[in-house]
Amino acid sequence: MQYLHHLEIAIPSGSNGTMLAKPFPFGRLAAWLCCCGLAISAALPLQAPPALAQSETERQAPPNPIARPAEIVSTPLTPGDQPAPDPFALETDGLQTLDPSAVSPLAEPSFEVVIPNLEAAGVPVQFSAVLNDGGPRLQRDLIWTVYALGDDEINDNDLVLNSQGGTLDAQLPPGSYIVHVSYGLATLSRPLTVGQGGLSELFDLNAGGMSLRAAISSDNFLPNEAVTFQVFPESVEDFETTRPLARDIDERAVLVVPAGRYTIVSRYGDVNAIVRAQIDVEPGQLTEAVMFHNAAQITLKLVNEPNGEALPNTAWSVLNPGGDIVREFVGAFPTMVLSEGDYTIIARHDGQVFSREFAVVSGVNREEELVAQ
Repeated sequence: MQYLHHLEIAIPSGSNGTMLAKPFPFGRLAAWLCCCGLAISAALPLQAPPALAQSETERQAPPNPIARPAEIVSTPLTPGDQPAPDPFALETDGLQTLDPSAVSPLAEPSFEVVIPNLEAAGVPVQFSAVLNDGGPRLQRDLIWTVYALGDDEINDNDLVLNSQGGTLDAQLPPGSYIVHVSYGLATLSRPLTVGQGGLSELFDLNAGGMSLRAAISSDNFLPNEAVTFQVFPESVEDFETTRPLARDIDERAVLVVPAGRYTIVSRYGDVNAIVRAQIDVEPGQLTEAVMFHNAAQITLKLVNEPNGEALPNTAWSVLNPGGDIVREFVGAFPTMVLSEGDYTIIARHDGQVFSREFAVVSGVNREEELVAQ
């Protein structure tokens, strides 16, 4: 299992999800979210639907995701496995540096800065981090960044230490520093003064984890490659233009985030099967959720007679009941995932136009054959 590395910190209609708590064994850090309803489970890699169309054009922007009911389980989160990488992080040879503008001693006006003499001998310092008050100290995948404080604003030249691992044991000259720690998407910065006798400091990240998975039903989970997840702040309304806090989350990964409420958006396929849910992450807890989609995979086929060979070079349009174009394709066997509901298909071939209505039933993947008559 993996853990997710940095955080910048959405279901169709139904009842609210329930929160349960129970003992959770070490290393089980998987949270799963269901897009038409949520249920808890482990992640299994599956295959995405084949792209059979020769070409395609999307005429409409995707609809805003529909809110759906969710089943959510929250259990104690015991750190153990490696967080997955932050999808927005830059490549930095394994080490990540803090944007100096992100922290400032002005956050604590009473803090008295003692400018360190970096040429002086160091004294022992120890920095540790926990997910929650009273929780176990994290032993791996913490990223520590230490800047020396001076008369001017912090800049890259003030960087004195960058380390990745668990508890940080180091030597620093006496003086004032900004110490920044990150674990997944949970981060904390603190101005500290190291005295002649050294310093030991504990950082409470006030963080938990989430693990996400998608399904059609409790016994029909969707392939990891067929669905995507995005994590947004709770208050987001425009999911198309707002940058997510995290995206492309693997179902086998645990995303470590600051405690709070988040909106999760899941897309099955790339047309209109989009749902959202809100989940709460508690300090030191793992929230596992599965997002249920009401959708199915449909393959279109234009034939001269029932069960005949598909006619090539066919232009397809899929319309919703309002007459809006949902998707257009060109090809003999276009395949797509559509949300449950009624549609009209239009096929154009050799100057002729054919059409008929059809219905998509959630979880029923099938071919829709249109006879050229």
